[in-house]
Amino acid sequence: MSKQLLAAIMIALPCSVSAADVLKADRLYKESNYPQALVEYEKAADLGLGHAHYQLAVMHNFGKGTEQDSLNALIYFSMAADKNYHDAANMVDKMLAKLPADNRAEINAMLAKVKAQLQQNNNATTYNPAINPQHIGKRVTFGGKQELQQRFHPDDWETDSLYEFLEESAEYSGETAFMMSTPSKPFLIVDNDISEDGTVRNLSEIQRFGWTKTLVDNYALFPGDKPEFDGEPVEFVNRAYLGAAAFNRDALRNDNEKLYEGIRRHVYKLKEGTTLSERYEYAIALLNFSWISREEGEVEQRLLALANEGHPSAMYEYGMKLYREQRDIEVAVHWITQASKYGLARAEYRLGKLLQTSPWVIHDDKKALFWYQSAITKDHLASTLRAIDIKLNSSDNSLRDLDGAIAYLEQIKESHNRHPEYFYLLAVSHINREGRDFTQVVKNMRQAISEGQRKNWDVSAWQYHLDQLTEGNVYIIEES
Repeated sequence: MSKQLLAAIMIALPCSVSAADVLKADRLYKESNYPQALVEYEKAADLGLGHAHYQLAVMHNFGKGTEQDSLNALIYFSMAADKNYHDAANMVDKMLAKLPADNRAEINAMLAKVKAQLQQNNNATTYNPAINPQHIGKRVTFGGKQELQQRFHPDDWETDSLYEFLEESAEYSGETAFMMSTPSKPFLIVDNDISEDGTVRNLSEIQRFGWTKTLVDNYALFPGDKPEFDGEPVEFVNRAYLGAAAFNRDALRNDNEKLYEGIRRHVYKLKEGTTLSERYEYAIALLNFSWISREEGEVEQRLLALANEGHPSAMYEYGMKLYREQRDIEVAVHWITQASKYGLARAEYRLGKLLQTSPWVIHDDKKALFWYQSAITKDHLASTLRAIDIKLNSSDNSLRDLDGAIAYLEQIKESHNRHPEYFYLLAVSHINREGRDFTQVVKNMRQAISEGQRKNWDVSAWQYHLDQLTEGNVYIIEES
């Protein structure tokens, strides 16, 4: 038995490190595509994910996608049990109970050796963020204030024209009934990065009703308070409630009773739900609609319960709520990391950003690049920009990869044809290309500065870079 168990190490050793996608693995498993599911679960197991260990145990135990192998099943169940996952500990006890009593002590000892060997060879912690303990307890401030503005009322900006709204509402006529209500004021919830200069970057919509383009344009155009940590500029993240999303109960009901009633009925229905999906949607409704009645701490309790049941989006939302509120930073980073290990693209992007910009996390471009590249496999465009930046500019020369950066730039040239940072990185890439065309460096750098100025970005560093490159030279750039 001991020799068999030791031999199982070679079977259970993790595969070479690469991006994990447990959501894809779960989908493949449900579709009975067991061989491909096995490959994806092995990648996730390499990152130390209990769910992946448990699924691999089941697949080895029943011979799904691989030969039936009780020993490997026992190993994986034991590893899942170490993370208190589901009923893994009970499964280990049941499997051990079937073995001769005289052998159990020996088997337990050998299991410990096998797991130690696996842990030594896997990447469970290789790409995890490391907390900077010296900074825990300190806060990011915003223009000297303790809190970042999150609610922006419609009166803060000019409202949209009826023509614009009708044009947009026609395009989105397929949404659910209460979403089709015509708001007197547009409704929008977004997540975004806050750059060191206070400008909004990488904006992504969470929920919207009606025509919201003007809300987005105005929110993104005007810089807010600059984030600072220990007197130094830093980046941060925000969830902003724009237009009617900033209303309280009475204001929303007065502005659009049909929308208000539709939301209220939908939320009441979700409250009665028992499935994982319904419970998650209800928790998110409580998070997004602050006027819905709830018990104190209920949002976090619900999200944490779902996170502990293995819901990656709940892991992410719980971690991000704590992070935005600057509470329990270590717990926040843990859950964002767990969501990333499930392959949730927005979590992978956020983890990469934390590894480069968070004052509470030790910065590490190698770890950040790993998570960005995993998100890129799911077409996460913001991660592509960040990966390009690392490949061109990282202080870790081992990560420099001009050809890889150029390939990524080619991938996003259509989607980012007005993005300031795209042109800046394109300019930088031309500096070191073979047969360098310096006019392309200058042309794209100027384009980056021009696009950045239109967005009210602080482009002084780019201007300085351009000045250094062109000092004492004259370049005539033909307009294309």
